Amino acid sequence: FALALVVMYYLGTYFQREDIMKGLLQTQLLIILLPPLFILRIFKLKANDIFRIRMPKLEQLAIVPFIAVSASILVSLLMQFINTIYPFPDQYSEQLMGLFKMSDSLWVMLGVIALAPGICEEILFRGFLMRFFEGNSKKMAVVVSALLFAIFHLDPFRLIPTFLLGRILGYLTIRSGSIVNSMLSHTVNNSVAVLVASFGSSVWLKPLLRGADTLQWWLALPAALVLVIGLWLFHRVTAPQGD
Repeated sequence: FALALVVMYYLGTYFQREDIMKGLLQTQLLIILLPPLFILRIFKLKANDIFRIRMPKLEQLAIVPFIAVSASILVSLLMQFINTIYPFPDQYSEQLMGLFKMSDSLWVMLGVIALAPGICEEILFRGFLMRFFEGNSKKMAVVVSALLFAIFHLDPFRLIPTFLLGRILGYLTIRSGSIVNSMLSHTVNNSVAVLVASFGSSVWLKPLLRGADTLQWWLALPAALVLVIGLWLFHRVTAPQGD
């Protein structure tokens, strides 16, 4: 992980400086996805077993988007709260918004910002690293993988929100025994950010926003309610996995 973090900092930054969209894809595929696949190849391990690549039940897949959207809203509001206490530098905000302007195609944006991380980052963190730390405690594995997930993003402003998201993603995988659930949740979560940034000025989205990309604070209550109900239902339709 330490080696990947160093490579992420130097090589990932280089990739994205040359061409941000191409660089993000290179980062996901070469720095995040390739190492765990390479290790599996060396030790002749089965990807399906190590990464928990199994199709979950339909009732699980139906609940996950509600968990993902509500968690995305709460994390965004937490980011806004952090910004009020410790205002983000202008350069940081500009760079963050620049991610959502790297292409005129919504589908390209969803592919690069939502789908690619939803697959590649989950393979590394909820697949490989979480499995690595499961020896002593599955709960500890969820916490440690979530912490590494947050650190890996190299963003101190998003450290706590990303850690909390990582906890939820880890729970979805451990509880159901399928990484597909966390992949779907991760993809939906990132898609929400893309859609808000892309349609912030639209009439249908304006009642939920304060300005172009800032959510209304009152959304915290319904989002928290949906998240709690969603996690409760997910817990009901799954059983603890012993794999």
